[in-house]
Amino acid sequence: MVGTPSLIQITVPKWISPTIPSHHGAQ
Repeated sequence: MVGTPSLIQITVPKWISPTIPSHHGAQ
């Protein structure tokens, strides 16, 4: 997750971020 907006980081905890596949369309 490189270049992820702060909005996403705040909305989605770091423990659930990796759980969601391509949530913000990173890859």
